[in-house]
Amino acid sequence: MIILIENGRLGNQLFQLNYVFKIRKDNEFVILIGFDSIKKILKKNLFILYMPNFLFLVDVLIKYRYYFTKLVKILKLNTIIYEKDNQKIGTQYGILFNVRLISGFFQNHKFINPKFIDLINRNTSFEKIAKKKILHFKKNYNKFIFLHYRAKDFISWPNKKYSAMLPREWIKKCLKKIYKKDKKILVFTDDILFFKKKIKLELEVVKNHELVDFFMMINSDEGVLSPSTFGWWAAYLLKMKNKKAKILAPKYWAGHRVKYNIPRFICTPKFNYINVTKLDYKN
Repeated sequence: MIILIENGRLGNQLFQLNYVFKIRKDNEFVILIGFDSIKKILKKNLFILYMPNFLFLVDVLIKYRYYFTKLVKILKLNTIIYEKDNQKIGTQYGILFNVRLISGFFQNHKFINPKFIDLINRNTSFEKIAKKKILHFKKNYNKFIFLHYRAKDFISWPNKKYSAMLPREWIKKCLKKIYKKDKKILVFTDDILFFKKKIKLELEVVKNHELVDFFMMINSDEGVLSPSTFGWWAAYLLKMKNKKAKILAPKYWAGHRVKYNIPRFICTPKFNYINVTKLDYKN
């Protein structure tokens, strides 16, 4: 049996669950604690069980997952598979060695598992709505480009000095590489006000349900990414159905200011990586 506690937003959760299905044995049950959004887009599977939020226990476990995991590790109650600081995988065996608690983000492109990809339901109401919206835009355009811009928590991540937020000039540079008059560009962002005030590009910004936005990006023709796992998964699934699609992402991902990959193994060869230069930051 595998136990996984929700950690982070949709993109992070997809990486976590993907890793679970990479290591899962045949007929092994997976107990998910949280994952409300994931539940809406996964196919039904007899071996995936969602823990009910009885007496708010799920909320408590998610909030205090770090301390819960640490306690289990100290007491050696069961096996823990965890991600080390260098993003390598460690295993500590416990009394209940067949019960495995998974702890980490596992943002490694080499871990991507076709079995998990197949579990993603491509016939949900969210994707049907997304496709209708894209068809509406395509009445006047041949292709649809998504620009995903992450702000908010990126202001201080990985740290305040070397923020993962992308500068306006880098975005303009990427759009020049793929834009033509017959293409429609739509912006997907977690901070519309910030994008309009700071990035100042005359582009249409859309805001739908998180999962509608996700599937709109998946069903696009091309894309420009922030170093976000939400955008990563949308672009990866887009590339799976359209190998010729251009996906532009910052070189070194969230480490574009320090010039090394953050996270270490997230950069997939499926994307085209564009360097963020000193001039991009200044302008």
